[in-house]
Amino acid sequence: MTHKESYKEKAFSLIELMIVIAIIGILAAIAVPSYLQYERRSRIGGLLTYAESFKSQVTEALMTGNSQAIGNLGNTFASSNDANVAYYSVGQCFGSPTPAMIITIFPTALVDPQQRQLGLVGTLNSDGSVSWQCGTDIPDAPESCSQPYENFESYLGCY
Repeated sequence: MTHKESYKEKAFSLIELMIVIAIIGILAAIAVPSYLQYERRSRIGGLLTYAESFKSQVTEALMTGNSQAIGNLGNTFASSNDANVAYYSVGQCFGSPTPAMIITIFPTALVDPQQRQLGLVGTLNSDGSVSWQCGTDIPDAPESCSQPYENFESYLGCY
């Protein structure tokens, strides 16, 4: 065996390298959009978790009939120190046939570049419990929060 022959056996051809690069490119083209969708869903989950922090106060306000129970959160827009939340609002639903309050979360551009809203409405039921509905127009929202937000707010008469 000559020196030239042993060199050819150890090296990769240009075709082989191009095939490997093409395979890596195809895998990346599939993986990157899936990862971005996963990341957006986790950020939306973060919005829902942030809204959960207000649910107990709103539930108490609805069950006692005292909107003062939500303290300084009522009918205000406040900035947030959460990376996913630009600001939020907690307010009453005056047009609703039963007592109701809305928690509106305005996401940062990291979550949704168009900064569409996410809302949770708590409604006092006749048995004294509070039921919650979620609505948003943010893509990739969980099914539990798939109701369109623009219909959601006007339907319940929330401000």
